[in-house]
This record gives sequence, structure tokens and C-alpha cells, in this order.
Amino acid sequence: MRFALRSFARSLVRQGRYGGIFVSLCFLAFTSLTTIDLFMAERDVVTAEVNSGLYQGWVYVMCKLVVDGLLLRALPAALYAVPFYWMAGFRAEASPWFSFLFTLMLFSLCIGALSILVGIDLDRRALARTRPLPHSRYALRSSSRSSS
Repeated sequence: MRFALRSFARSLVRQGRYGGIFVSLCFLAFTSLTTIDLFMAERDVVTAEVNSGLYQGWVYVMCKLVVDGLLLRALPAALYAVPFYWMAGFRAEASPWFSFLFTLMLFSLCIGALSILVGIDLDRRALARTRPLPHSRYALRSSSRSSS
């Protein structure tokens, strides 16, 4: 009986940790969706400025990577991971902590990159929030041509 209670308690703790990791990843993913609005608002202005020769396109891309990637994705993920790791009761060793930190930061960067990809592909914000990537403007154009 005592062994069964211990194993049950361990499974509850493990499920709580898995749930915490899931909620953490969902939190980081949903906060990264703000990139779509920001990128779509900047797109017309940046296109006009690049076409007029104010700066080159790679300058905007590098600035976007530094500001959006490091300051808005990696840094908040790191600040979130520091207290969460210890409150979840994970191992108090350096190697697992750095792998957890790297995983959260990489996940946040990947979701930010995917949302920028959606922002590049779609014209309107409503489409970016409601439709998956295969229903982009290119897929809609090709399907409307084939149906008519």
C-alpha cells in the first residue's frame, strides 16, 4: 500500500510538471503571435523605404532579428524560465537547467519566425489569425483560377 501511494504521488508530480511545461510553451507561443500584427503594420512602410533607397533590405532584416529575436523572444523566455524551473522542482544541476532554457528560447524563436512567415504570406490580419498557411493568398488565387 505504501509503495502504491508513493508511485501515485510521483505520477501526480510528474503530470504537474508536464502540464507546467505545456502551459509554458502555450504562453510563449501565444505571446509570439504579436509579431504578425507588428510585421504587417511595418511591411508597407519598409517596402516604400527600401524602394526609395533609404536603406537596404538586409539592414531591416538584421534589425528585426536583433530586436524581435533577441529582445522580444529570447530574453522573455529566459526570464520566464529562471523562476519556473525551480518552482517546478526540476533537478538542481546546471546541465538540465541550460537545456531547459535553450529549449524554451529556441521554441519561442521558432514560433516567432513562423508567425513572421505567416505575416509575410498573408495580406490581411484577419486571414493571418484565422486561416492556416496553406490557405494563403497564393493558394486562394490558384484555387479561384481552377474553379472558374
